Amino acid sequence: VYVFFTHALTCGVIMNLQFDVHVSIPVPDSQGAAITVEFWVRTRVHQHSWHDAGLFWWNGETSAGSGNFTNNNRFGLYKPHSLHVCVHSGGCHNTGVKVNDGKWHHLAVSWESAGGRVRVYLDGTLRHSKNGYYTNTRLVGSGQVVLGALTGASGPVADKSKHLSGDIDEVRVWAFARSAKQIAATHDKVLMSPTHAGNVAPSAMAMAM
Repeated sequence: VYVFFTHALTCGVIMNLQFDVHVSIPVPDSQGAAITVEFWVRTRVHQHSWHDAGLFWWNGETSAGSGNFTNNNRFGLYKPHSLHVCVHSGGCHNTGVKVNDGKWHHLAVSWESAGGRVRVYLDGTLRHSKNGYYTNTRLVGSGQVVLGALTGASGPVADKSKHLSGDIDEVRVWAFARSAKQIAATHDKVLMSPTHAGNVAPSAMAMAM
C-alpha cells in the first residue's frame, strides 16, 4: 500500500491531508533550490534487499504551471537496503545507508543546488555526504508526492516489489537544507510549533503499509 497525493502542490503552499493524525506536505522552496525531507521508517522483516521500494517521491511539472508531471523533475528516496537519492532527471546516487532491519529509524535527507550538496542523516547522525550532485539545478513548479512506492511520471508503479512494506511516521518537508545541528536537535522531538523557521508547516503522520 502507498499514499499518492493527487493534488498539485504549489511551491510554498500547504496541502493538509488527513490520516491518523495531521499531515502537511509542502514542496521545495519557491526557488526550487533546496529541500530537506525527514521521517521515521520501519520496514517489515520481509522487506528483502532486492526490493527497490520507494520511500518518498516528488515529481514536478514539465514546466511551471503546465499541470503535466514528469519524472525528469524530481526529488526521490528509495531502496531501504541501500538508500538512493534521486534529483532532477539523471541517475540516482547510492548512499549505502540502510534502514531495512525491521527497527525504527529516523531518516533525514537534504539537497542544495548550490554546490550540489547531499547529506543523509540516520537517527540524528550524519552518515553520508556528497558534493557536486546536480549543482545549480532547480526543481520546477508544482508537484505530486507519493509515500511508500517507487514512482514514474504517471504515478506509483504497479510492481509490488517497488512498494514499501513497513511504517512511516512524522513526515517533515523543509524549504531549505537543514544543518546537522538542527537535525540532531529535533529528530526525536515532536514539532507542533510554527516557530521552527523554514518548516512551512510542522507535520505528524503515522501510517502502515
